[in-house]
Amino acid sequence: MNNRIQACFVQSAAVILFITGAAKFISALGAAESLDQPDSLLILTHRHIFFLMSGLELGLSAYLLMGGNTKLKLALLAWLATNFLVFRIGLWWMGAPNLCNCLGNLDQFLPLSPGILNFGAFAALGWLLIGSYALMIIEWRNRPAEVCAELVLQKDKA
Repeated sequence: MNNRIQACFVQSAAVILFITGAAKFISALGAAESLDQPDSLLILTHRHIFFLMSGLELGLSAYLLMGGNTKLKLALLAWLATNFLVFRIGLWWMGAPNLCNCLGNLDQFLPLSPGILNFGAFAALGWLLIGSYALMIIEWRNRPAEVCAELVLQKDKA
């Protein structure tokens, strides 16, 4: 049952990362002046950040769908979600607007308010963060039972 939950979570995370990665890539190709402005926290321009993050998100999305090591998938998701959270905390700390630009400037083309998009981005971050850590903790807690079962099997073979 736990493997099925992990698989569903990993697939949902792959979809989220594909959507946000594709949106960032498309946005980075745009002509908006804000793309060439430096980010509030990072030295790079928004365009460079969008290209880098889109590559990372699309690559991780592909690995989540095609890779085999579930523990590594969960660890990578936890790492990425933690970095997103730290970035958002840094923006908040600096007094930057509390709006996530995870979809790049595509929000201009969507019939949704920035507040709704920000809430969706925050919900997606929570899903990735809480889901990856919760499933890793469950996996870690089940580990002693697996080790004991392996020891019993090895003892029976001997």
